[in-house]
Amino acid sequence: MGRSLTILILDSNPADAHRCVDLLRDQNGIEADFQRVENEQEYRCALSEKDWSLVLSDYAISGFSAIEALRLLQEAKLDVPFIIVTSTIDEETAVNCIKAGASDYILKEQLRRLAPAVKHALAALEDRRARQRLEDQLRHAQNLEMMGMLSAGVAHDFNNFLAAISGSIEVIAPHVADEERPQRALRTIEKAIHQASDITHALLTFGHRVPAHKHRIDLREVVDESTGLLRHLLPDNINIDVQTEKRNTFWVFADENQLQQVLMNLAINAKDAMPEGGTLTFTLASRAMNDAASACYQESNHENAIVRLTVSDTGEGMSEEVKSRALEPFFTTKKRHRGTGLGLAIVHGILENHNASLRIESALGEGSQFFIDIPMSVDS
Repeated sequence: MGRSLTILILDSNPADAHRCVDLLRDQNGIEADFQRVENEQEYRCALSEKDWSLVLSDYAISGFSAIEALRLLQEAKLDVPFIIVTSTIDEETAVNCIKAGASDYILKEQLRRLAPAVKHALAALEDRRARQRLEDQLRHAQNLEMMGMLSAGVAHDFNNFLAAISGSIEVIAPHVADEERPQRALRTIEKAIHQASDITHALLTFGHRVPAHKHRIDLREVVDESTGLLRHLLPDNINIDVQTEKRNTFWVFADENQLQQVLMNLAINAKDAMPEGGTLTFTLASRAMNDAASACYQESNHENAIVRLTVSDTGEGMSEEVKSRALEPFFTTKKRHRGTGLGLAIVHGILENHNASLRIESALGEGSQFFIDIPMSVDS
């Protein structure tokens, strides 16, 4: 197995605890950082002290049972394999332990079973976590799709109201041409209409209702043009760095304006994350497409490769909760009136419309990285 585990052992016999750890090391090559406890109070305290990989428990310890220890583990919402290692246990009790959630039970006189039992329990845990991640991703994608449809519907209706207001202004304006206050009020209304139109356009983009005018473009040129503009728009305390592998061109089939909008939105987010300044880096590289991705694009006009565009900053970074919600429309950590919360939702919508993927890596105090993979276009 060749891995390092943190093991919590609930057993009143120090020798038995060491035997378990030595056996795991000898049979599976496990390096174990373990802690032994021998009563309920020590066990309760230990549960919150470390990120445990595994719990090994005798069945009965100083008036405290494995079933009670398992219940406390579950109440703490710790998804950790729990294996009972005991001297005597009847079959009915063993079955009840498994029903209660124990991963396995091992008799101490048959301790050679411990290593394969641990290996199986850890593999089952990894499968369970992988399945949960896939379910979370599917649920998130479904939520985004529903919100995209709702956003597009609202935007269409809202555009109709804006058109009615705009038409009414055209009717009123000639009748108050010589009156300063009504003219000022009409200009204010027109400005509000333009701002509202920008929001509805953003909603339509997120909902995939804005047509993309795609053609074969060099992504290097898009990045160069966008970063050239950003150097004039961003504060002087933000340094822009462009890094590319030794390749002349990065051809993709895309809407140039929409990809520029992606870069601008990511740059604005990065600026807000670096109030004291920092570095914004754009990296271009080509990568071979894996078999799963290649199958998705086999009807498309692409090489068996992708262009990876990475946009990274040295800003404040995101917590896990913020990162998990970053693509939700209207979700923002900015102060009121400082942002609509549509920036990353629009980025996600545009990239989906380009058969491109987006992955975010970030941690508080460690900046953020946005990995964009776009199928590479074949030569004309």
